[in-house]
Amino acid sequence: MSAHAPADALLNEARWPRVLVVDDIEDNREILRRRLMAARFEVETACDGAECLQKLAVNSYDIVLLDHMMPGLDGIETLAVIRSKWSKTDLPVIMVTARDDDPMIVKAFDMGANDFVAKPFSFPVLVARTRAQLEQQAA
Repeated sequence: MSAHAPADALLNEARWPRVLVVDDIEDNREILRRRLMAARFEVETACDGAECLQKLAVNSYDIVLLDHMMPGLDGIETLAVIRSKWSKTDLPVIMVTARDDDPMIVKAFDMGANDFVAKPFSFPVLVARTRAQLEQQAA
């Protein structure tokens, strides 16, 4: 059984969706944290893949925004570990990265990413895609 909130809980609870933002650049994490909080998300951050996996082991999140290029455990390797424990419907993952070459995008989807957003991104588009994943999860 997943440690994450059941999909129907998102519809029945009066709470903000919980997002884990994973990026090795502190400014990126802070900007996303503040903007997502203003858009009515509860946000935690992780600075790399290892910290992401540690937080996922002890906390419940509704979605992960995962940077691709990070030192140590990169986004694809982190995604592989996430998918070994949670399905795409149990824990949606949106890859967020400056790399937008086709082979990397295909690999991210093949590894189980729910969606992909290239940097620099439009914040309203990122929020819309995040909400769309949460709505699919709730359905």
